[in-house]
Amino acid sequence: MSTAMPKALKEEGLDYFQRGDHQRALAVFETAVSAYGAVQDKAGQGEMLNNIGVLQRMQGNKNAAELALREAIAIFEELNAAD
Repeated sequence: MSTAMPKALKEEGLDYFQRGDHQRALAVFETAVSAYGAVQDKAGQGEMLNNIGVLQRMQGNKNAAELALREAIAIFEELNAAD
């Protein structure tokens, strides 16, 4: 998979988010997490998990938000430790 696909998914998700279609944005960001994983882009995965956490929080899904945000934090801590 090329790195273009996850980036396109990110942009699509952001577009849905900006138009207020949070359900579609959430679905696209979830797909983007896997797409970034397929190209071994941990930073991209972390960013999408952060987006998912924000959307889940906005929808009142506190447990799902916390889970996604904790995953994002773990990825960013791993990346910082590798630097």
